[in-house]
Amino acid sequence: MRVPKAFKDRVYELVQYFQELISAQEYTVTVLFRKAPKHKVEMEMASIFVDGVYLCATLKITDNLLKEWENGRGQQVVLTICHEMCHVLTEPLYCEALWLDVKSSKSERIKQSLADIRERQTERICKAILKNVPETL
Repeated sequence: MRVPKAFKDRVYELVQYFQELISAQEYTVTVLFRKAPKHKVEMEMASIFVDGVYLCATLKITDNLLKEWENGRGQQVVLTICHEMCHVLTEPLYCEALWLDVKSSKSERIKQSLADIRERQTERICKAILKNVPETL
């Protein structure tokens, strides 16, 4: 996937900004640019894998987010990266809850409920942060 330098620079700038804002400087964040998976029904903009033990995260930015940026929807880029970076805050607890769930052999319903709670809490944190972000960002 060919990615314009200006888009890459913007993504790196936002990652650094939100990493500092959420006090997650101890994490090493790697950014990868890739095509969105074809098998997904929804339009995936980005995803993140967080390793709370080794304090690293891999942020995958898809061509769908690049298209948003190319179409002048820069705020969607800000919102998406903020949301994904907030997973650095929610993922350790989610992973621990899943581990406890596996140990106690809970149902698929419980696992889905944990995933839903993680997404809602991540989005709440993201919205709280975005209320305090300058519009010029």
